Amino acid sequence: MFFTAPINYVTVVKSMSITIGSTVLTASAWIEDDEGGKLLWAHATGTPTSSPFTLTDWGMWVMLPGETLAAATDAPTIADFYASGYLLAAP
Repeated sequence: MFFTAPINYVTVVKSMSITIGSTVLTASAWIEDDEGGKLLWAHATGTPTSSPFTLTDWGMWVMLPGETLAAATDAPTIADFYASGYLLAAP
């Protein structure tokens, strides 16, 4: 799962959320940038759960044209993410 900022636009992400589900004792999932930096990281320990949980963050992340956000997990965790914001025409 990934999102790439459209060409000719600067993307301003105002919120992002990741939902994870796992049947193991420890589960991790995160949203990362092009350089592998974790922008939002969800980690659960304890009782295994097949029910998903969601972590949301609000802020401001600026993406230049062609930059990417991606969801990543540790196996066998499953995840999905969304990012919302707006596009500005690039100069």
